[in-house]
Amino acid sequence: MNIEELYLKQIVQALTVKDKMDDPRLGKTVVKEDVDQLIDNYVENVNEMKLITKVSDRLQKKLNKTNEALDKKNKELQETLDELTKANAGKKATTIVFILGIVLFVFEEYLIEAVVKHHFGHENMWISVVAKLVIALALKPFEVFLEHRFIEHAYKKDQHKRSNAH
Repeated sequence: MNIEELYLKQIVQALTVKDKMDDPRLGKTVVKEDVDQLIDNYVENVNEMKLITKVSDRLQKKLNKTNEALDKKNKELQETLDELTKANAGKKATTIVFILGIVLFVFEEYLIEAVVKHHFGHENMWISVVAKLVIALALKPFEVFLEHRFIEHAYKKDQHKRSNAH
């Protein structure tokens, strides 16, 4: 018997007892037996509802704990993903800056020193050192800029994937 049939049976029984109570031809003994049966069924139903409620409460608590654990894991995974994204962006930026640094140092060594030698008639070591120092100092802010751009790009790409997934 499914739950709908059980509810229907209980309603029919209650209405039958009500009709019998309103019928003056029936004796009080017949009606009392029906009322007693209705009360017994009611008490049994209340006890079943208590049990169902306890089981439901336990299941809800388990579900809440599981959801909390999932939320915690999702947060940890997101933090790990953010760290990996930043590390990857930093690695890309460092590689680009390293290659750019080599190119600029070679450029300074051959082109700028040649220009200095042409204008001053001799090689000036201090101009070369200052030029290399300027190049070296300019590379770090450029690396930071690139890293931020790569991180931005990764987050935008991730948001785009998420919006297309929904």
